Amino acid sequence: MNEMEKETIERYNEIAEEYDRDWRGKHDKTQLEHLKKFEEMIGPSPKKILDAGCGTGKDCIYFASHGYDVYGIDLSQGMLKKAFEKSKSKNLKVNLSLDDMRSLNFQNNCFDGVWTAAAIVHLSPKEKQKAIRKFYRALKQGGILHIGAQNFLSIKHLIRFFQSYVSYLKDSKVNFLIKIKSLKERLRMGYAFLDSRHWFYPTKYNLLKTLKREGFFILETNHLFSRRLSIYAQKK
Repeated sequence: MNEMEKETIERYNEIAEEYDRDWRGKHDKTQLEHLKKFEEMIGPSPKKILDAGCGTGKDCIYFASHGYDVYGIDLSQGMLKKAFEKSKSKNLKVNLSLDDMRSLNFQNNCFDGVWTAAAIVHLSPKEKQKAIRKFYRALKQGGILHIGAQNFLSIKHLIRFFQSYVSYLKDSKVNFLIKIKSLKERLRMGYAFLDSRHWFYPTKYNLLKTLKREGFFILETNHLFSRRLSIYAQKK
C-alpha cells in the first residue's frame, strides 16, 4: 500500500461519522434505481453479493434487508465500524471485513454479484485493472458486476480536477517546469488531490476497455457525460 492510499484511508477514518450522517449515508432516487436494477439482473434471493468498498454499509444494508447473503469489504476501519453498528441496529446479518478489492480473500467463483460504488475511483488505472480482474475471478459464471464511479468527463469533476491542479501549481516545494509537465500524466489518470483524499476519476471509455480486456461482457451503461458512471457487466 502506497502513501497516497494510506492518506485516503486515514481521511475516511476521520470522516466516517460525518459521512454516515449526511447525504452520503443515504440513498437518492438514482442510487435506488441502480440497486433495484442490480437485483433484477442477479435474480431473487438467496444469492451471494460482495459489496467492494462498502463504506458505512448503506448498500450492504439494502441488500441484506432484501434477503441476500451479503459480504462487505473496505480498507477503512472507521467506515466498517459504522457499517457494523448499522447492521446490528437493524438486526441484519452482514459479513464485514477489512479487505482490499485488489486481493479479495475469497474463493474463486463464489459470488452471484459484485457491487462497487464510488470506491474504485481511489485506485489508479493500473490498480483498477487489478481490482476488476479479482472481481471476475470472484464471480460465478454468469455473475453480474456493477461499477459505479465519479466520471472524469462530467463538468463537476473536471472542475475539481483543475482546482486540484491549480492548488498543486501553488506548491512552492515543486519546480514549476515539473508541475507543467505533470499535467499530461494527471489528465491521463484523472488524478486530483482534494479533501486529503487522492482521486483517479475514470472515463466510461477506459472502464469499458478494462472490463472487456478482463473478459467481461458489457450489459448496460449510462451516458458518456453522466456525473456518475454506472456500468453493468457479466462474467461469461
